[in-house]
Amino acid sequence: MKEYSVDNMINKSKVRIVKADITKIRADAIVNTANIRPICGNGVDRAIFRAAGEKELTLEREKNKKYMHRAEVFVTDSYKLKEHGVRYIFHTLSTFWINGKFKEEEILRDCYRNCLDKARELFCKSIAFPIIGSGSFGFPLGTAMKIAHEECWDFADTIEGLTIYLVVFGNEMESFCQRFTDSVKKDISDDEVQQGILDEYLFEDKNFDEIVIPDNVSTLMAIGNVPLLLAGNKLFKNNKNTYIESSVINTYEQAPQYKKVKMLLDHYFKYGMKMKLYEDEPTVYKRISMPRNTFSDIMNQRNRSMPSKVTLLKMIIGLQVDIYSAEILLETAGCPFIKSDITDQIIKNSIIKYEYDYDKICHEILEKDKDSLFIK
Repeated sequence: MKEYSVDNMINKSKVRIVKADITKIRADAIVNTANIRPICGNGVDRAIFRAAGEKELTLEREKNKKYMHRAEVFVTDSYKLKEHGVRYIFHTLSTFWINGKFKEEEILRDCYRNCLDKARELFCKSIAFPIIGSGSFGFPLGTAMKIAHEECWDFADTIEGLTIYLVVFGNEMESFCQRFTDSVKKDISDDEVQQGILDEYLFEDKNFDEIVIPDNVSTLMAIGNVPLLLAGNKLFKNNKNTYIESSVINTYEQAPQYKKVKMLLDHYFKYGMKMKLYEDEPTVYKRISMPRNTFSDIMNQRNRSMPSKVTLLKMIIGLQVDIYSAEILLETAGCPFIKSDITDQIIKNSIIKYEYDYDKICHEILEKDKDSLFIK
């Protein structure tokens, strides 16, 4: 990876950093930070869905792309954004930051590379990126920005006639950009930034507590899948969930293995609820024929023992965890998928295809691996 000095980057006219609302950028393609399923999320995702037409975008994804894989790019029409000169919306799926040891940076780099390759394929003359991963996905801002500028400037060296916009929004992100260039173009006011953050992250949730804090900052921090929103001089936090203070954001790294596993399970459950994969806990444990007390003990961390691999595989199916997240969970528990294990491969292949029919999986295991502990 090349290193770029500030002077080199300022001279690279193909890449421009601008503080703006990405839905107002005039570019052939704008990049959206998508979700696994065709559902409108928070942040950039919500802003783009609202500006382009939430109904139209949701229908197109439901019809043509029900599930997305990490770093995949799915191209849709721009619908109402055609008025701003946008031809395409590139939807790409990042991953949540855990601790940097689970290919998080590699996946984020692939998001940029795959979008830029798609822009070249479609003969785009301009493309606008948000700083992918820096919002609800919880990447450290420095890491997200470093990856964004390295990938964009590297690609700019390989192609002629493509303008790449890195669109920043929050004030902290703008300040960080000063490390790269002193010429950040501003097309949005601080008041518009603060209102935009509130609109995109708090839009229709009435269950937020408001706490006044002394520092005047504007950013979003995520611990697992739990957002802590700082807008202006106010801290908002959803009172439906239990929050961890931002000062202990490294709790995961310091936790014993069994607790890391249970933290991940809790994270996946909350994300599944957000993605409307299931309505509540009973929906999950009934789907996998797991006793309620067993499921509850695991989710509520009532004991300090590590769940068995069979239990974890059933939880993965019940929670409808994607293959990347499933591998993280099993590796953290010390029982990764084994290539020579028939049951493991049946379950892994089902997850890759986003097929979570528990009875169907059990039937296939019974046919091919009658001695499997999974069906005992």
